[in-house]
Amino acid sequence: MKPTLRTYRDENDYWQIREFLREVSLLNDRHDYSWPLLRWDYWMWHINLNIFHFNLEEVVHLWEADGQIVACSTRIRMAKRSSRFTLHITARKFSPKCLRQPNENFLRQMKLEKRN
Repeated sequence: MKPTLRTYRDENDYWQIREFLREVSLLNDRHDYSWPLLRWDYWMWHINLNIFHFNLEEVVHLWEADGQIVACSTRIRMAKRSSRFTLHITARKFSPKCLRQPNENFLRQMKLEKRN
């Protein structure tokens, strides 16, 4: 099944992302090819809550297939002209084209903020 993109919804997504990152770590023999679970917690509870106060619906994107998360991305920091996302993938047939949407949303938002 082709992965579908959606945005972060609520605290349930937080726990699903934690489980997803744990599974990715185990599948990679605990090599940190993507964020370790502790980095997600640090980003969520310190970087986000104490520093940037991101609207999670705008900066956390999930790709799901058959009701399971197969990839997620988060904006790491604020940027004026570009976004920096980190991506965590388990799907074998995940197309890089799927990354366009979060970046396009971010750039559109930055243009709107610049106008105001």
